[in-house]
Amino acid sequence: MAILGTSRRRIAVTGTVRSGKTVFLTSLINHLLEHEPGRFNFAGGAKITNAKIMPVPQESRFNYDGYRDALSRGREWPRKTRDSSHFTLAFNRSDWRAWRSELHFFDFPGERIADAAIAAHADYGQWADFILQHLENFEEYRRLSSDYFEALRRPRIGAMDITAAYRALMWRLYTHYMPMISPSTFLLDLNGGMISGETDIPSRHSGLPPDPKGVPGEFAPLPGPQRLENPETAALFQKNYTAYRKTVVLPLFNDLRRSHALVVLVNIPELLAGGVGRFNDTRKIVGDLLAEYDPSTNTLLKSLWRAMTLDGTRTDRIAFVASQSDLVLGPDRDRLHSLLRQMTKRFADSLGNIRADWFTASAVVSTDTVSGEDSLVGAPMGRENPERGDWKFAVPTLPDAWPEDWNPDAYRFTRVWPRVPKNTLIAPDHNNLDRIFDFLTK
Repeated sequence: MAILGTSRRRIAVTGTVRSGKTVFLTSLINHLLEHEPGRFNFAGGAKITNAKIMPVPQESRFNYDGYRDALSRGREWPRKTRDSSHFTLAFNRSDWRAWRSELHFFDFPGERIADAAIAAHADYGQWADFILQHLENFEEYRRLSSDYFEALRRPRIGAMDITAAYRALMWRLYTHYMPMISPSTFLLDLNGGMISGETDIPSRHSGLPPDPKGVPGEFAPLPGPQRLENPETAALFQKNYTAYRKTVVLPLFNDLRRSHALVVLVNIPELLAGGVGRFNDTRKIVGDLLAEYDPSTNTLLKSLWRAMTLDGTRTDRIAFVASQSDLVLGPDRDRLHSLLRQMTKRFADSLGNIRADWFTASAVVSTDTVSGEDSLVGAPMGRENPERGDWKFAVPTLPDAWPEDWNPDAYRFTRVWPRVPKNTLIAPDHNNLDRIFDFLTK
């Protein structure tokens, strides 16, 4: 039968920090390009043929070749080279005889999810009040932000000193596993570079870097009284906030809204190791993002998305994915699924006609189970394993439900180096990528 046309679908991939978005997309693309039905089974055994990478602007292209090479030849987990990226792939499906499929993937950086409040508030003052209320409402945030509030009380403090104090606060939040860090360019710059240590703080930006004339593009949350007492600083912060919102935040959230399907990756071992504070913050950030899909609310961001989405695209499916399932014990995979569902089900129940489902997955399986033991075998990352040899290591048992509180030291999961064939014709071993793909493309 002749091909009658092309079915185009956009899929956005986002997730919590270190949830493995880049690896997820790299492995998925590898399986679609070099499809083996026995290793990637969807639609009752359908076959993908004639796969072709389609052009996208080079400056925003997902670096599939570089990431795949890092995984195999370098045996390294790939590092991003930009903050967000796109990748388009066209192929034939044996179960769609009259239509060619074209998938456009959008890698939405998880660090930018914390900027959802910036997208929702056009006014700098509203955003500042939102952030300051969050800092004051929670004990751990109050403790970590005390130096910042003390700095704000200094007489005649200037804009540069305020943003320097706020950068120091964001660093403290980062080192204490608090993910509500906005503007997110402090963590992830516009080139995809992550902050690597305290010595980086002076070179990071709370907003945009200086313009060509050297005028700072930073801003920080000022309380209402200080905004009235320092109108010049408040006006500068409003100007810089507006520029950041326009150039960084709104384009990303518009791309997100124009996606037919959304993948939300969650690194549950990382949340357990970070403690209840990190869990609460991460859940709130995910909830804030998903609230924009809730038909019962009428937020500024939702109105904006409706106005900007001129092609009629509507999100119809959201996949919640507990990533890196190969780091937990085999019998614990059901618990991993349950913890993910407990964390997100209330948000999913508010999605209206959007269909949601939950999965556990490993985009690159890099461990083996040990029968009868609470152990796995893999190549632990760290200086004690310079040869990257496989070792047996103990693995914590997951709880059946999220506890009221817990000791993070009880959940120290071992990170391992990837196992990926050097031959790019052979895609990595995976767990459930095919099920997720099947759900997203139905």
